[in-house]
Amino acid sequence: MNTPYRIYLYLVLAISALVAATGVIDIVEYLIDVLWPGRLIIGHSTTTLASGLARIIVAGPIWAIHWRLAHRNVIRVPQEADRFLRQAYLHVVLLVSAVAFSIAARQILSDVLEGNVASLRSDSIAGILTWAGGWVIHWKVARVTWKPGTSVKSLHRWYLYGVSAGSIALLAFGASSVVAELLRYAYESLFKGQAIFTSGPWSGELRGGLANVLIGGGLWAWHWWRAASGDSGSRLRELYATGGAAIVTASAVSTVILILVILLRPALGEVPETLAARWGALPRLVSDLLVAGLVWVYLASSSPWSRVGVSSRAALDGARTIDLRSWEVFGLGSIAAGAVIALTLLLSFPVQAEAALLVSSQSRLDGLAAIIATVAVGGVISYLARRIGRAGTDDPHSSAETVTRFFHFGVATAGLLFAVGGASAAVFILLRDVLDAQLGSATLLDARWGIAIGLVGGALTALRWRSIQALQSRAAEALAEKAESKPRIRVIRANEREIEVASGAMTRLAGVSKATAGAEGIHLAISTIPPGHRSSAHYHTNCESAIYVASGRGTFLVGENLEERIVIGPGDFLYIPEDAPHQPVNASDSEDLVLIVARNTPVELVVELGEAPPKPA
Repeated sequence: MNTPYRIYLYLVLAISALVAATGVIDIVEYLIDVLWPGRLIIGHSTTTLASGLARIIVAGPIWAIHWRLAHRNVIRVPQEADRFLRQAYLHVVLLVSAVAFSIAARQILSDVLEGNVASLRSDSIAGILTWAGGWVIHWKVARVTWKPGTSVKSLHRWYLYGVSAGSIALLAFGASSVVAELLRYAYESLFKGQAIFTSGPWSGELRGGLANVLIGGGLWAWHWWRAASGDSGSRLRELYATGGAAIVTASAVSTVILILVILLRPALGEVPETLAARWGALPRLVSDLLVAGLVWVYLASSSPWSRVGVSSRAALDGARTIDLRSWEVFGLGSIAAGAVIALTLLLSFPVQAEAALLVSSQSRLDGLAAIIATVAVGGVISYLARRIGRAGTDDPHSSAETVTRFFHFGVATAGLLFAVGGASAAVFILLRDVLDAQLGSATLLDARWGIAIGLVGGALTALRWRSIQALQSRAAEALAEKAESKPRIRVIRANEREIEVASGAMTRLAGVSKATAGAEGIHLAISTIPPGHRSSAHYHTNCESAIYVASGRGTFLVGENLEERIVIGPGDFLYIPEDAPHQPVNASDSEDLVLIVARNTPVELVVELGEAPPKPA
């Protein structure tokens, strides 16, 4: 089956399956309304039945015919089951079914928690039954062809991690809503005389939050358990953990800044009338921060680099460095935002009198609180990220250092773009007022944001450029050191050969080895077996070997139980693959058997057959 035919086949299957599923939902909804009259909020309608039957009658046979064609091809050519398009179809249906099921289940749970069991929506019940059934069917079909190390397995893992990410987000959002409502209720209970919130503990937001927790938690538990099984070191898991941690960090940083702004306003002299309304946002912000912290801990513990201890920080890999650099990006972004706000306030001071209507005391107070919060939070995050990540940047050729270079160039590029954009906006305003003969103090007010953004962007670019130059200097120094320490051509004299461990009666003298020449990927030695003797039976677990018979005659025993005998003599070459049992024997009564042995690793791992059974082929 060629690719265009596969595209046609599975595209028709996907479309017809979704159309048929909506038809099944309408029919099940009609049957529920008929079987449970007066109990549901939506009355049954023959229009619903007709619509469902029409979609089933049209889309059902189309799906069945094309699925039969696809299944017949799988029976004829078993490899067809592993094709990417087939698995893409199955996993798209799984993804759509999971999302649609969660939407319908959330509505039902919210109604149940509200106590409106008598007014459950029949369309939601029908959706749960239909999408759950479709998901189970396609899951059973898809799981038959999951094989480690194949594109099918990779696609399946993308589905598992994707649903895990979406469901953990739903779970976190629901948990935040629940905690926020509980904090609000606690506030009302403790301070009834100054109550701001009027909703009770069983509010709509609390019900919705609990529903999100149950649905998101269930989907996450199932898919994460499947994704985490035997997949602790994959790149996709690194992406899941590192990318999720970066998103959560950004959310937590913005939340901390907002909390600090609210807490700073009283110290800066905000009047109680406006202050009271602002406190109402604290419960939600605090709950967001608590949940973000828990999710971050989970993501950090699920990352492959979580196993690297404090004492092993020099072994930081690229994934961990990306996480740390993302922290620094958020920190620098916060500091830059605070600097921009500070510059705009400074630029407005010379024209305060004329700008009284534009720059009020309240806006200046808000700006001052934002400056303190953003600079404080950004400074702490940047310091911690640089402090933790400093030990991982010793090797200029490591993946951590590569990520660091991308970070510096990215920040420098972003700063340059902001500088150009801000300067362009400021110049535009200046030229506009000059040409209109309206140049004055209002020009500075209009251009202050462009000037501030341009200055801050330019400063970021200049600072990052200094870091880039330092990195380039370090890389040049490392290249120079490597050139000086580069191995040179060496002659190993006869008296310089390395005596190696004997194997049975066979003695070995290494000429080219790690010890004699600093070799990293090759080993060359002379092996000698006295007349009538043999080496021990063994195999190598980490290398291939090549042997040249320099002198003497003998036999080479090979096979699982050394049952094969190969006669060897001067001028013969032998190739010994990894894990192949063998034993050279000197068949002569008077002449040594001299072998030139080469292998592709400086250190061999040998298993003596007297110590362990031969390794299976």
